[in-house]
Amino acid sequence: MKKYINAWQNSPESVLQQKNHFLAKKEIWLPEDKPIPPMHNHIFTEIEFVSKGRCIQNVNGHTIECNAGSVVLMLSRDVHEYVSFSEETHLYCLCFADDMIPKEIRDVLYTKNTAISVLLDDNARKEMITFFERLLSEKENEQLYGKLLTKGIICEMLVCILRCIQVHELKIGNALLQEALNFMQNNFKQPINQVDIAKHVHITPQYFSKLFKSEINITFHEYLRNMRLDYAMTLLNTTSMSVTDVCMEGGFNSVSNFTKIFKKRFGVLPKDVRKK
Repeated sequence: MKKYINAWQNSPESVLQQKNHFLAKKEIWLPEDKPIPPMHNHIFTEIEFVSKGRCIQNVNGHTIECNAGSVVLMLSRDVHEYVSFSEETHLYCLCFADDMIPKEIRDVLYTKNTAISVLLDDNARKEMITFFERLLSEKENEQLYGKLLTKGIICEMLVCILRCIQVHELKIGNALLQEALNFMQNNFKQPINQVDIAKHVHITPQYFSKLFKSEINITFHEYLRNMRLDYAMTLLNTTSMSVTDVCMEGGFNSVSNFTKIFKKRFGVLPKDVRKK
């Protein structure tokens, strides 16, 4: 069983302590460096950019080869770990709270079903390095209107990334589906179903099911279940709630079923996450 940690618990600059709404850093990893941090997630959005070198990541159970210019963008529900560094690798990392970006960009990010991975072109790579260096400078030299300027930089960074991603990875071509996803994001802890959401966006359940599967590439039930499981993982890592309370708060009505599907998704039992 793989070890799982919440990377924010031991961070001296944790946004959970209200010291920052973002955390930016630059690291250099060598092939012989050990130990590599175990599998983990953060409670906010995370961007990792490889400016030099090469490494392999495991994100939500999928292997991603990252070369110079690679960007991986993950929401709180995405779980990842570095598998190996084959050469000297320079990494920029950014974690930030939702209030650092406008709703228009949050809506786009929430439509994705898995972490975003893209290899930037040369111009975008140069822009990305500039963005990160500006963020590091703002973090180091706290000045007047620093948070406002930081918001602008992060917004530019996300637009740069989204423009480099193939259209089919993010685009939700139907406004009704976008509205439905927003409704799910706000109500996933409640006992909602396809009929409720179809009624909310004024379409038939049959059409909604077909639309959802064709655009998101998984069924409505899979998407809702994963959303609830990811929320449960966050609660287990950031609160002292019991497994039973997490189960109920996450929208599940059976602890045994919750435990079973949680283990299948994350490879670890809820009680073991609570112990750690």
